[in-house]
Amino acid sequence: VSLRGQNPLLVDVYDRNYTDPGVDASDNYYSSNSLIQTKQSNVDVNALGDYMITYIVKDGSGNETRLSRGVKVVDRIAPTIEILGDNPLDMKRFSDYIEPGIRISDNYESQDSLALKVVIETDLGNRNDTLWADLGGWRYIRYQVTDASGNLSIKVERSIRVLATAIGLNELEQSGMLSVYPNPNNGTFKLSFKQPINGEVQLTVYNMLGAKVYDEQVNASDLSSKQINVESVMPGIYVVYVKRGNEIYSQRITIK
Repeated sequence: VSLRGQNPLLVDVYDRNYTDPGVDASDNYYSSNSLIQTKQSNVDVNALGDYMITYIVKDGSGNETRLSRGVKVVDRIAPTIEILGDNPLDMKRFSDYIEPGIRISDNYESQDSLALKVVIETDLGNRNDTLWADLGGWRYIRYQVTDASGNLSIKVERSIRVLATAIGLNELEQSGMLSVYPNPNNGTFKLSFKQPINGEVQLTVYNMLGAKVYDEQVNASDLSSKQINVESVMPGIYVVYVKRGNEIYSQRITIK
């Protein structure tokens, strides 16, 4: 008995056209057509992994030969990243950058799984300044991701134009009004304002991919005593966003 095709045999995950190449068999007495061939296989083309096919060939006298082939179900297609929102993106000087988000597509892994692996580069290195756009001009953010099989996506870039024109005094004051403590933290923190604010506010926390991880409407007077809990999120950089009418306050935080 001899194998046809490769051993091990590489099969792309979800390949509906996969066929087993089979074997060739001959015998010293019985014709090839009279030999009885059966096989045992655990191949699942819908799941990555290593599998085995065992071929069993018997002649008319009960003599039996067994031969095995390894099968590897693999993922050889890289993820793709689509930039959401404007690109290039305009933002005001002295304002916090709020990530509009990206969409990750892959033939096998989920976006939620791949989102945890995205590598983000900026031209500001590891700076954690609240006022990310404290200088006018062009910035960039680049995104790239590798799936569990080692397939590397093409690196995509969002261009950001920081408008150097002066902003209103009210906006400038608001950009530094919100404080988060402790910062960095382990996922629990409190908020404070340099000046008291009143009324209902929308409290939102975004990750750096623009996904909302926390959202609650609260009374502004309760914020100083309220402990925010987002311990379920992964460590990383997040943006706390407080909106009251047309007023927006934001602060970047680090969760360890």
